[in-house]
Amino acid sequence: MLRVTALVLFLVAALATAMDFRLYGLNYNSRQGPDWDPSKCKTQDQIASDMVKIKKIADRVRIYSLVDCSQGKMVLAAAKKAELKVWLGMWITDQKTFDAEMTELKSLVSAGSVDANVIGIHVGSENLYRKDMSPEQVSNMFNNSPNAISFMKSVKTYLASQSINIPVSIADIIDTLVQYPTVLDAVDIIQANEFPFWEPAKVDTAMINFKKKYDTLVAVAKGKTIQIGETGWASGGINANASEASPSNHAQYLLNFYNYANFHNLTYFYFAAFDDAWKAKQPGMANDVEAYFGLYDSTGTLKPGIVSLTQTNSSIDPDNTNITVVPLTKTPISLTPGSTNTPGAGSTNKAASSASTVTASIALVATIVVNTSSFFISMLRALVLTVFATVHALNVPLYGLNYNSRQGPDWDPNRCKTQEQIDTDMSLIKEISPRVRIYSLTDCDQGSMVLSAAKKVG
Repeated sequence: MLRVTALVLFLVAALATAMDFRLYGLNYNSRQGPDWDPSKCKTQDQIASDMVKIKKIADRVRIYSLVDCSQGKMVLAAAKKAELKVWLGMWITDQKTFDAEMTELKSLVSAGSVDANVIGIHVGSENLYRKDMSPEQVSNMFNNSPNAISFMKSVKTYLASQSINIPVSIADIIDTLVQYPTVLDAVDIIQANEFPFWEPAKVDTAMINFKKKYDTLVAVAKGKTIQIGETGWASGGINANASEASPSNHAQYLLNFYNYANFHNLTYFYFAAFDDAWKAKQPGMANDVEAYFGLYDSTGTLKPGIVSLTQTNSSIDPDNTNITVVPLTKTPISLTPGSTNTPGAGSTNKAASSASTVTASIALVATIVVNTSSFFISMLRALVLTVFATVHALNVPLYGLNYNSRQGPDWDPNRCKTQEQIDTDMSLIKEISPRVRIYSLTDCDQGSMVLSAAKKVG
């Protein structure tokens, strides 16, 4: 029965460590203190641990600087080990900082670190908004003074000379990008930041604010691809000029944005992976919300509101004028066979009948992959102990269990379990049941892969 105990512990851990959908990408910063702090930068081991955590909920990571805390070198190495793609950033305020970032970029290229795992680079982040460079410098591409476009073109030219073909952009807020169309014309992809949180907005109407801003950018983008570089909501802290920061608003905005982005096929990097505790100089200060945008807290623990977050339906009118987000307690429509994401084979909304008997409850809990609605997640948590106690008390195998080797949505390159993972699952199932039932022969090649693994374990 040790294997049964391991199975139950596995299920508990799975339910307690991640939400039930994956994000396109997350923003990351390995800095953990001000310049004067000798421990201001995370170690390579800490960064490696961070990347593993990010991989649990996203497939890409975006950084802001190659130089600061040696993030270019250290994050690239750790991200590759964690199988995360990386969008690079160069932090620019003037010619000196550009030269330092450019030198580091060349060093990374020479070392072979800028490979297929790198998916793009932005040259400067909100420089125009902060007025690190004047509008005249931005607009006038032909003078000799440093400007955002000339810096970006230098990077683009260098990468081309090294046969590195990745998109190069300038990241800034939507209002600024709309103001300077020359920037939009110059970049390969438009990378825009938009925070309804700072406008401020109520969380239940925040995506309407987002959409209005986004539409103004679309109107001047001339069909060029737009990617969201940053958006997010704080889970705590105080700022009199910002929206209400709370754990529930933090979770709700993430869900609302996720649904909106999926509906519109937007790529994005959500802000941010981790809290920046060092930014909160004192509790209650007017600017301490900056410390609480992370999905993980500063200890690396996924925030409770995010752990329990479940994908729901967003109802968006065809003309996109109204957005209504279904409450978190609603059961999502299922997308894949045996999951709860478009209607498909093996999907079910029969919550009452699923919970009507201990046998059905056990079958739900013992299913190795749990892609469920918020109702089922709650049921599973409550019934884990029931499974454990029932199996031990009866000391008899279950007749059979339902199984699905899919572990992600269609767009996820890791959506299907490997043969080795399926083999392990079958061994665990064999401990408590002699039969297994699947929903599809073609989805994730389950017919051939499960048959093979099931036969091995008898």
